[in-house]
Amino acid sequence: MASIKLVLGLTGVFLILFVFSGEAIHCWVCSSESDRHCADPFNASHYSLMDCDRDRSQSPYLQSLAVCRKLKKRINNEVITERSCNWEVSKGHDNGPCSQSGVASYVKLEYCSTCSTDACNGSEMKSVPFMMALVPSLTVLIKTTLQY
Repeated sequence: MASIKLVLGLTGVFLILFVFSGEAIHCWVCSSESDRHCADPFNASHYSLMDCDRDRSQSPYLQSLAVCRKLKKRINNEVITERSCNWEVSKGHDNGPCSQSGVASYVKLEYCSTCSTDACNGSEMKSVPFMMALVPSLTVLIKTTLQY
């Protein structure tokens, strides 16, 4: 009986791993210019994650790696936070997701970062990597299952 519970528990863990390890990346997409909840501190309860691969058809970088981007820009002394899907371009190009090219002269970029894990462009709080959170949970599951 304990081995059946262990197999079912491990199967569930592996299914979760496969769901989280897909190629599609999901990012927060919003702008504090139109919605104050997008600014820091970020209130994710007002948004749903966007599948960046769905938005890829809008990008001229169809072969590029999808990433999440968070940027802060200043326009007329107002700081605007934007969260979006974006695409890394090959090295050597000056027009990457945090590039100054194409930005109007009256806009000052104050902060820009990209990341490649789901929902990573949310709050500035450092997130615990998924595998680090999984190890203690898996240990408790196995220990509990073997006791019965």
